[in-house]
Amino acid sequence: MFTGPLEDRLAIRELNDVYGDGVVRKDGAMSQFDAVSFSCSPASIEVDGDTATARVQTQEILKGKDGSTRHIGGLYTDRLARIDGDWRFTHRGWEMIVEFQAKEA
Repeated sequence: MFTGPLEDRLAIRELNDVYGDGVVRKDGAMSQFDAVSFSCSPASIEVDGDTATARVQTQEILKGKDGSTRHIGGLYTDRLARIDGDWRFTHRGWEMIVEFQAKEA
């Protein structure tokens, strides 16, 4: 479900886009991989004043330094707050929904 002001929902969507860009650029925890492809799509964003909740579906392809490849589908459950005028994650829960590993040839 998508509720609340459109401008707030757009700002939260853009926050997820910035997060996804950081993942692809291997900024942080993803540095352990040779390559990362990541996309996310909000399934719901519910804004209530200066707080919000969201569910965000993810698709990842990860190429390990050992040459292995993993395909992962996941789901973030987020809590957010508007802090100093900007939307920020205050909690991110993540659940793996499905994973496939490419077989070595």
